[in-house]
Amino acid sequence: ASGDAAALAALLAILGLWNGAVPNWASKVEADAGVSVLIEELLIARAEARNNKDFARADALREGFAAAGVLVKDTASGATWELQPDFDQSKLEALR
Repeated sequence: ASGDAAALAALLAILGLWNGAVPNWASKVEADAGVSVLIEELLIARAEARNNKDFARADALREGFAAAGVLVKDTASGATWELQPDFDQSKLEALR
């Protein structure tokens, strides 16, 4: 089966229909409901730590998100997140 994939990739490249890069949509990792709830809980804990000026805890959570493969972006309307290809749920659960 892997030979079939290699042959298909070569044919698509010859036809100019594929440049060898994996499209962004194909590499995204989807979160299940439990992971989403955990991330949201941890984001709330991070916001509370920041509000209480517990910057050590807030920074530890942010670093923990990065180590677990969760990209967190702070926006004016709150934090957003996205799972990265190296997502590790066990590292995320360790942040509790």
